[in-house]
Amino acid sequence: MPHGAMKDRCKIGTEGTPVSPNPVGAVSYGSEIRCRFYRVRTREVQIGADVAISDVVIEVPKGTTVTSSSTIQVTQRNRAALSPVEFYAVVGEPDNTEKNLKGAIVLNCQLTTVGSTK
Repeated sequence: MPHGAMKDRCKIGTEGTPVSPNPVGAVSYGSEIRCRFYRVRTREVQIGADVAISDVVIEVPKGTTVTSSSTIQVTQRNRAALSPVEFYAVVGEPDNTEKNLKGAIVLNCQLTTVGSTK
């Protein structure tokens, strides 16, 4: 996995309470933060007894509040604004363990449309 400065920008989204008849709550996004986006070889990520596919890793600074149900909105890559922005679902639990020596929270992600109209 690449190392280096976080030259990308992201927003972390959290899902609100679902309102009937929509089973998915509205996603609200925080302020733009620095992040690092990179594609990886497609791999399986264990989620309890299930397995999901991840092909993107997004790193955010330690101390960022992010969960396995977060949506990541990528707004800039390599300091260039994205139009349209891209949305990624976090797959599995964020890696912010002590064994992670990167100084960042590592998120396995996959492209999604959830959150794109919120």
